Amino acid sequence: MISSYIKIALRSFYRNKSITLIKVLGLALGLAVTFFILIYITTETSYNDYNKKKERIFRVNQNDLIHGWKSINTPFPMRDALIEDFPVVEDATRLYSLNNINVEIGNTVLKENTVICVDQSFFKIFTLNKIAGDFSGFDFDIHNVVITESTALKYFGKTDVLNKSFKMINGSEEYLLNITAIIEDIPVTSTIKADFITTTEIGLKQVNKNMIWSDGEERGTEFYRNKWSQNFVETYVLFEEKKNALNFDLKLMQLEAKYVSDTTQRDYFVQNLEDIYLHSEDMFGGDQSGDLNSIYIFSAIAFLVLLVACINYIILSISQIITRSKEIGTRKIAGALRSDLLKQISVESIILIAITLPLAFILIEQFRPSLEQVLKKQIILTYNLKFILGFIFIICFVIFIPGINIVYFLNRISPVSILKRENKNSSRKFTFRKMLIVMQFVIFIVLVVLAIGIKMQISFSTRSELGFNPDNKVAISVSKIVQNGKYNTLKTELMEDPNVKNISGAMWLPPSNSRMSFSQADSAYGDEPIKLEALFVDQDFIENFEIELLEGKSFKDYETSANWKILANETTASMLGKDKIIGRNIWNGEVIGIVKDFKFHSVHEKVQPMILVVSESMIREMVINYRVPVSKNIFERLDNKLQDFQPDINFNPQLLNDKFDSLYEKENRLGTLVGIFSFIAIFIAAIGLLGITMFTTKKQTKNIAIRKVNGASILTIWRLLISDYIRLIVIALIIAIPISYYLLDKWLQNFAYQSDINWWIFIIAGGLALIISLLTVSWYILNAARKNPVESLRYE
Repeated sequence: MISSYIKIALRSFYRNKSITLIKVLGLALGLAVTFFILIYITTETSYNDYNKKKERIFRVNQNDLIHGWKSINTPFPMRDALIEDFPVVEDATRLYSLNNINVEIGNTVLKENTVICVDQSFFKIFTLNKIAGDFSGFDFDIHNVVITESTALKYFGKTDVLNKSFKMINGSEEYLLNITAIIEDIPVTSTIKADFITTTEIGLKQVNKNMIWSDGEERGTEFYRNKWSQNFVETYVLFEEKKNALNFDLKLMQLEAKYVSDTTQRDYFVQNLEDIYLHSEDMFGGDQSGDLNSIYIFSAIAFLVLLVACINYIILSISQIITRSKEIGTRKIAGALRSDLLKQISVESIILIAITLPLAFILIEQFRPSLEQVLKKQIILTYNLKFILGFIFIICFVIFIPGINIVYFLNRISPVSILKRENKNSSRKFTFRKMLIVMQFVIFIVLVVLAIGIKMQISFSTRSELGFNPDNKVAISVSKIVQNGKYNTLKTELMEDPNVKNISGAMWLPPSNSRMSFSQADSAYGDEPIKLEALFVDQDFIENFEIELLEGKSFKDYETSANWKILANETTASMLGKDKIIGRNIWNGEVIGIVKDFKFHSVHEKVQPMILVVSESMIREMVINYRVPVSKNIFERLDNKLQDFQPDINFNPQLLNDKFDSLYEKENRLGTLVGIFSFIAIFIAAIGLLGITMFTTKKQTKNIAIRKVNGASILTIWRLLISDYIRLIVIALIIAIPISYYLLDKWLQNFAYQSDINWWIFIIAGGLALIISLLTVSWYILNAARKNPVESLRYE
């Protein structure tokens, strides 16, 4: 019986080669997009799954009660207190990351950013596959280091490197490290990235060097080892049982009451390791976080593209019903049951799936590198339960949804009317086919509107009124230079370049998501403490960024040092009162003026009350303002100058405008991918229209020939056959406008400053659908219209 179904299916495919090819291509593209998004979602939701104790591992996070933000950073002594005070804690570990580290092995010196400092208990808590060596005694020697397999191959060309040594250099500090173990590479789906794992003692030494205090003095490693007020390490806890974490936040309050003098400033809470990647967007201090909204959006896009492909399949299959009507009618008269027809259609669908599946995965592998560049992450095919269930759902959807719809229409066909060449239901079937075509265009128009709207918002974010001028500026990292007391020396040397207009520095340069704030009680402003953001700058900052001074003096008005002088932004002045603020002391500094608001953070949030404080000892970044656009030659000269000034420091020069790309990376990525998937959706719909046009034009061969004999022009015939498509696109546009407007408006609510949703966005989307459709079907219609009517009538 099955062999009979297969033979019938193959004969049908052969008789309709063009339509079958279009079906295969449409399904392959739809499945390729859907499976790629499935692989992406599986990857994103599998972070930290490799850890065998993942259900019992929790990270301790900090909730800043004064400023209303959350952070992954905790005090250094918390780990020991957790183990000592709470029996439900089986173990705990600290983690501190080092960036811009120079690794010197032989004559090779490379910069590394994946160095972490941990306790020995780190190896007991997290799953690390050891290749060679031993983790015991890791803490006993400050110079112990564990490296990954790829790191060993990168530097030594082999993995047999136990007890070999190399230098790790961070600024003025040098460490001769001894390799005590080699581990397999930490999986890509890990929120902890590390190629080098060394001891917390090295981390403490580097914290002491990296922390900048307003008085310019170092505090020493013992200060950071014992101070509960200094939050700079990540703390991970391993509970004896997962249920022990349920009320542990209350126990952390007890811990805080015991060790922290002021419990009104912050509290702590735990977060399961499995939740860290997708539920840490509101956390400061970590860069390994995913985007749950993107998963929802891409899931919806995958469903829509798959729906377009299935609709395409249904439309083309229903169009073929007429050519197979005698076959269906004869089989029904011969006693074929509805289940037999369903089996026949299912066999045909399974054969097509068997053809399209390999093609879909070939397309995925072909284009995955390009899509990974857009996503800026590696996408791993993981055969876990999530992927298997998703795979089964997609296959069942593609087989049964089209199959059920097609069988429904086949069952409505009367065998007697078929054999008499009657077709009373043709109008109804044609109406349903029109509805499916409209659905395809609605999906396409919605995707195009979203893609255009996202791109417009990103453009608005980077080109709207910022309150400062980011053009022709290059940012460099100078924290090490400031620590060495060479900030003004570097500034003087760089000013020797005639192309340099001005130079200034700040703790962070706009645009940035970094922030520092303070709270100060002041009776002049009420009973509640005032809460402000603070940005440390040098005296040239206002003029270099062309920030408008509204009232009072600028820092440059002071011929000598303006150290700890303060400028407040408009929002601060409005909050505290313009008549009160100038001349008063805030945070031990005198307010000398008011500047116009400027967007220091992204447009996701409104401008916050902020003060600018002069303190060169707190500067971490420098910006060089050029008189001319920054060319490749200027960039190379700057890089050479910096390397000559201090070759052991990574200044990391970057155009200030490029920081906008980093700030809105997720939105840029989303807009690009929505655009790509929109194009694929319209391509699938377009080839489907081509298939329908081929079928309907072929059926109207006699009609076209008679009209030509009666004097109809090619243009008249073209308008006759194309008019239906134009009406369908207009209907689709009317339906798509409110849907796409609602979705785009909901997405824009994530931004404090939003671009307008202009009417012409919908016209572009509808016009694009119309143009692509007309270009797709017109050439075939015109070819049919040019045929000799005598040949067409002879054919009929």
